[in-house]
Amino acid sequence: MSTISNNNIILRSKNIVIENSRYDLSEYNSSIISGFQGSQGFQGILGFQGLPGSASSIGATGLQGPQGIVGYQGNQGIIGYQGYQGFQGYQGIIGFQGNQGIIGFQGNQGYQGYQGIIGFQGNQGRQGIIGPQGFQGFFGPTGGGGALGFYGSFYDTTTQTAPTNSTGYAFKLNTTSESYGVSIENNGSGNPTRIKVLNSGVYNIQFSAQLDKSAGSTAHIEIWLRKNGTDVPDSATIVAIQGTNAETVPAWNFMLTLNANDYVELMWRTDDTNLLILYEPATSIRPLIPSLIVTVQQVMNTQSGPTGPSYNLTPFLSVYSNINDSLPGSYTYQLCKYNVIQDDPDSISSWFNTSTYRFTPLKSGWWQIIANYDVFRGTGNEAGLSISKNGTSVAVCDSIGSIAINLVKNIYMNGTTDYIEIFNFGVTTQTRQQNSYSSFCQFQWLRS
Repeated sequence: MSTISNNNIILRSKNIVIENSRYDLSEYNSSIISGFQGSQGFQGILGFQGLPGSASSIGATGLQGPQGIVGYQGNQGIIGYQGYQGFQGYQGIIGFQGNQGIIGFQGNQGYQGYQGIIGFQGNQGRQGIIGPQGFQGFFGPTGGGGALGFYGSFYDTTTQTAPTNSTGYAFKLNTTSESYGVSIENNGSGNPTRIKVLNSGVYNIQFSAQLDKSAGSTAHIEIWLRKNGTDVPDSATIVAIQGTNAETVPAWNFMLTLNANDYVELMWRTDDTNLLILYEPATSIRPLIPSLIVTVQQVMNTQSGPTGPSYNLTPFLSVYSNINDSLPGSYTYQLCKYNVIQDDPDSISSWFNTSTYRFTPLKSGWWQIIANYDVFRGTGNEAGLSISKNGTSVAVCDSIGSIAINLVKNIYMNGTTDYIEIFNFGVTTQTRQQNSYSSFCQFQWLRS
């Protein structure tokens, strides 16, 4: 049964109701109107099959009602909490490394290419910075003291003659002009003939004699040297003079080694007693002419003068480093590690500690410290060296790009507690292999 009232359509079947939906049906005629399709009811009990009816024509299909309004979508439910991440599994065992493949054969060397064209010579660069002055050398051994050489200058103001031609005579020298360590003494006959030296040495003996003749023709004179009363071998010379108007001046020298208080004499003999060793007095125009002039001079490079002051050059010690040293940067000071004693002639190696690299001399006085170390920090980088006394720097030297730096300083040490240390520094770190010829330090005592 269906009921339509108040423009509401109510369909009742098995207590299933669809209501509260308004539709205007006035526009439709008496044709069958199909309403909204209700919910499908429960299927009833299958009845008995009726008898087949008579065939009839199929009626017209009713209009399809409008589709019902789509209901609102419900709110999304709350998202659940994310679960905890599971534990990471254990790493699997690393497989064995495979064998290295066979190295291939080396290919043949390629042909050398042609030499390129030589470029133009560039301009000469600026002169580099002058390096530091080298260190002062050690004191040399004490030399002979400076002094004037011994000498003498003598002459004679008499005319000397030979009473006979069968005897040799000693030249006489009656006047001393200059003398230092050389003098004239008389011989056994009282004549001033002996030239005496007061000091040992090599002496250069020079003479000149004024020869003349009072009568006769050519005459000859023989001249030689006598030492301590004995003729010096191979020292004679013969000179001829031609008559009375041919004055002659023989002059030469002798080089002779003499001991202290030795004396020499110049000897002569003539074959003509008219021969003269002539003296001429001074005139208004010229000074006098000595008959004989003799000069004696000690050879300078053999003389021994008074000994000058000397220095005791001991003690002395030299050390060096042979380690591969890691040098610090940022201008941090680091001890130079001199770990080997090199030269110790005075047995003072205990004054240097090769573990702390500290020198503590037990002799007071002035010491010369010569420090060398390889401080290279790279081309264009600054590095330097410092000498420290009792923890305070007393000398510093630095340079740009130098490999080894040398630093010298004379320092007074008290001989008990004063100590010396050598430091290096630089702008960057660097590792340098030290060695005995570039990384050494020498300690030389100079004086009290």
